[in-house]
Amino acid sequence: MNRSIPSFRSLTAQWPQLALCVLSLGLHFFPVPAEAAEATDAEVYSLAQQILGDVELIRFEMGIPKTASIPIKASGVSPWESFQQARLLYEKTNQLAFEFTRHKAPYISPPPARDVSNADVLKTLELVRERVMETKKALGITESAKAPPAAQVTDNDVFLTLVIADRVAHQCLLTPIAPMLAYQRVTLAVGYTSRLLELFPDAAGVMPATPPLERGKIPGDAFFRLNRCLKLIAQISARAGVKIMKLDVTAVEREKLTPADVQNMAAIIIAELSYLHSLQKNAKPVRPAIFPGRKFPSLVYQRAGILEAQLTDLLRKISKSPRWLDGVFNR
Repeated sequence: MNRSIPSFRSLTAQWPQLALCVLSLGLHFFPVPAEAAEATDAEVYSLAQQILGDVELIRFEMGIPKTASIPIKASGVSPWESFQQARLLYEKTNQLAFEFTRHKAPYISPPPARDVSNADVLKTLELVRERVMETKKALGITESAKAPPAAQVTDNDVFLTLVIADRVAHQCLLTPIAPMLAYQRVTLAVGYTSRLLELFPDAAGVMPATPPLERGKIPGDAFFRLNRCLKLIAQISARAGVKIMKLDVTAVEREKLTPADVQNMAAIIIAELSYLHSLQKNAKPVRPAIFPGRKFPSLVYQRAGILEAQLTDLLRKISKSPRWLDGVFNR
């Protein structure tokens, strides 16, 4: 189930918290004992479906109209991507519980494991469920969602379930995800790509010129530009012998996308770039992206243009240097 990829996967991506939340400095550490049995896809999927059902009960209780999920398809998903998506869902449900109870649970730290497994995803979802149950209790919801029977399921099914649950939880937030958080995450992705470009002798050009601002862009424009970035990362990863997940967004309508969808796409990009970053020898840490203040979709689109230019340059460079992650430049 885990990828057949090189050695140590360093979970260095620090996911930004909602800017208007009261943040906790505490951390949840949950090392999985070596002798612990690995969780199955069916177990993880069952819990993810139960969480989705309970979040839907909260949405119903709040009188929020149901919206259609975006028709994306995922393939080649590993527990790594599902784990990161579970962390995003924890952020949303933690904030949601705080809005009703004024209790903020600790931030989830990456597990100290050499490779993320289904056991890590399951443990994270158990923490998500705690926050969802706390919200339900505050709202007086006594019903419990029933998970559908899980037959033949895969990591792809788990990931897509978590994407849907994240979108519903976002609908319920008093302080929804704004373009400023998507902008912040794209900035972090630019930081990771800069570190990868620094592996090459001509490292002076790690930051391309900022493209012109195109006014009037909507979240869908930024989403599809970031999807182009993800495709470039797939090409870069393939040439390094690394497999990453693929997203099919051909059925997605540009006008129906929200800033939360853009943020999720940016989070997927950070997950994959942080993994590539962890594979390089003597990897230098990436500076955290600071809170950028109020931003609009046009500015997110512009920032994604910097990332797209960087990744295009990186793909060109590695085409000439296939051993780029092996430290062949002795930098």
